[in-house]
Amino acid sequence: MKQITSQFNTNRDANESGPHIATVRLDLLSAEIRNTLIDEFIDAWREDVGELADPISMVFKQPTMGPGGRAIEVRIAHDDLDMLKAASVEIQQYLNEFDGVSGVLDDMRLGKEEILVKLRPGAESFGVNGQMIASQLRAAFFGQTADEIQVGVENIKIEVKLDKQDIGDIQQLSNFPIFLADGSQVPLASVATLDFQRNYVRIQRVNGLRTVSVFGDVDTSKASSTDIIRQFQTEEVAKLQQEYPGLRFDFEGETKDSAETGASMAKGFLLGLFGVFTILSYQFRSYLEPFVVMLAIPLAFIGVVWGHLLLGTR
Repeated sequence: MKQITSQFNTNRDANESGPHIATVRLDLLSAEIRNTLIDEFIDAWREDVGELADPISMVFKQPTMGPGGRAIEVRIAHDDLDMLKAASVEIQQYLNEFDGVSGVLDDMRLGKEEILVKLRPGAESFGVNGQMIASQLRAAFFGQTADEIQVGVENIKIEVKLDKQDIGDIQQLSNFPIFLADGSQVPLASVATLDFQRNYVRIQRVNGLRTVSVFGDVDTSKASSTDIIRQFQTEEVAKLQQEYPGLRFDFEGETKDSAETGASMAKGFLLGLFGVFTILSYQFRSYLEPFVVMLAIPLAFIGVVWGHLLLGTR
């Protein structure tokens, strides 16, 4: 091992930023010096770390080169967030059953813990509404310009906000004074409830529908992403659509890239055949003779293969 680096607020697989994500990167010695393969090292690292209780998800992988797209990427769409998350969990459980599949996660994750402030019943009798509380809390946490003074040619703004030590104190927040229209004050806890909650960091939408993408990496020496997706389509899609009516599926990643590449190659092959036919037609000044010549190419290839097999040549 050459060096270890830790990066916070960034993770390529998460496609988001914030203090709740991080990346640990290992730089290994060159292949001719080290005595292990990268795949074996990653498997040993994953086994040594084991299952941790605190992280929502952990992915062990190496940088890859070549066509873009994850080995497994299943996108589901539905209007109901709870159904989307429940279906995503079932898909992840199904994929984790395959040997060689690792790093299974989705892009619908809970973010940092938040405090939800709700008005208590009857708070309107104090002349308090949600906008009043929100504006005063925002001014206290993010600051508000209290005055401006002129010093020479410079205009200096004086901003007032809570002290950093008081911001993280829930008891101080409960006793935060809310100023009423008549100038009197009431504690925040007397007119509103404070509850901790965690919301989803990001909700993706495609064509107006809420979507969740489930990702996974595949060890090609143990499994094939194409076979896994084909088996998933056969065994799970109909069952999930019956369990969650209105659920839609779309397969991205390597599956979509392979389909697009195959379609592109087919078009290129047909264009190439047409080009060869056009050139031969110009040379022979006939449309029949080029067809006969081109028809002989696959027949000749079949003869070459059988000839090698009969003669035992590889």
